[in-house]
Amino acid sequence: MAFHGDVARAATIPSVVFQTWLVTTSEFLHSAIVFAIWSTWHSFLPTGGYASCGVWHIEDTDVEEFDEEFSLHWTQPLTPRHATRGRRPHQRRDFASALQLEGCASKYADPVKIGAGDYASVYRIRKKAFGSSFVKSKRKYYAYAVKVPNPDDHEAEEAAEHEMTVMSAAKEHRCEHVLPLLEKDPCVNGHEVSNAFVTKLLPWDLLKWKTKLRRRPVKCAAKLFKAISNGLDCVHAAGYMHGDLKLGNILFEDFDDDGCPRGLQLADLGISRELGKAARKFDSDYYYDCWHLPGALFRDVEDPLELSEGKRFIPDRRVDGCSLAMVMFEFFKFHIPELQKDLGEGSCGPMGPDREILLP
Repeated sequence: MAFHGDVARAATIPSVVFQTWLVTTSEFLHSAIVFAIWSTWHSFLPTGGYASCGVWHIEDTDVEEFDEEFSLHWTQPLTPRHATRGRRPHQRRDFASALQLEGCASKYADPVKIGAGDYASVYRIRKKAFGSSFVKSKRKYYAYAVKVPNPDDHEAEEAAEHEMTVMSAAKEHRCEHVLPLLEKDPCVNGHEVSNAFVTKLLPWDLLKWKTKLRRRPVKCAAKLFKAISNGLDCVHAAGYMHGDLKLGNILFEDFDDDGCPRGLQLADLGISRELGKAARKFDSDYYYDCWHLPGALFRDVEDPLELSEGKRFIPDRRVDGCSLAMVMFEFFKFHIPELQKDLGEGSCGPMGPDREILLP
């Protein structure tokens, strides 16, 4: 009986091996199919960022979480999957293609791409210390950012020049809560980057903070409202409206003892407009998801602010007031009665994610 038992067990070995192989192969094929489907779907989405007004994608900028092993020297093509997926071809260009002049004294080094929009890309850079070496500490290693317009794109260069003009005006007015312009045409790795500019690299924005919270920090509402209002007032005093106020464009350094954002700065002044000077209305098919802006800025839509002059509009500080009301409502369910009674009503006109998609 023992002999027959051994034979029987021996006979079952090929069967067991085949079944094991079949299960393993099936699991592998299933995983491969799932990964292929996920990769195809994910390739249409911005990695590590979020879609926003004007199709701007920004990566995670928690400075302390980056290691040097992920740094890319400017001579290497910026082609890793995380740096190019979901981007248009002209957004995948090498940082080196934006370098204009050689032989300048390097003040910054080691650019690493963290985001891209239709007209520009943003890189983390590190600054040279007072001596001959570059700052090495984890916190200060990437304490700065450089915004570089797409090479050989005249419209992108004009947009960059305009943004620098607005930031310079805010700097002259010593705007405490507006991201400061530190330098134009910086020298990076011995090359001048034309039409680019350097700012502080702040690791947080209100959108990122909101997504990490389990509940709304109502106790921070008054502090944030005061800081944002102060920043907007200063931009207005400099002669401009911000024009693109939303959670993702409000950056900050860290948190205070109450867990509220500290060192808040308004950023992304690329579509700012000079107050009182007629400007072209936005193409609504391009800005279809800019629900944080009054409809008066778009063509052929309701204009309760009465800003329209045919196909143009007169930039007004009330535009920023309406966007501020939208930000406070989105984050805190906090109403500013004099600006809007509810989403889609009041003096600001239709606003909010539930408004109809704007069409030209």
